[in-house]
Amino acid sequence: MRIHSQRRMAIPILIALLLLNGGNAVAAALKGKVKKGVYSSPGQVFSLPLPDIPMMEVGDSYEKDGSGVVDFFNPFGARESMHYMKLTPELKAAVD
Repeated sequence: MRIHSQRRMAIPILIALLLLNGGNAVAAALKGKVKKGVYSSPGQVFSLPLPDIPMMEVGDSYEKDGSGVVDFFNPFGARESMHYMKLTPELKAAVD
């Protein structure tokens, strides 16, 4: 019974936090853009829909060579990351 009462107390707190930050928080120094539930990388290398992570925050880094990483995480330790790089013409030819 004790666990259920703790969950009942936690749910309104989580809902209030989600409402306060709009469901998604974006890191202050984000290099890409988040708009309408879609992350777009710097330089328009790619875009992808945001994962469904409660109280999610987005962080990224980008290098001038077209490589980088985007992280999606919440304060409870859930984290999704994606590393990317822009293909050079030589690599693209090799993949094709």
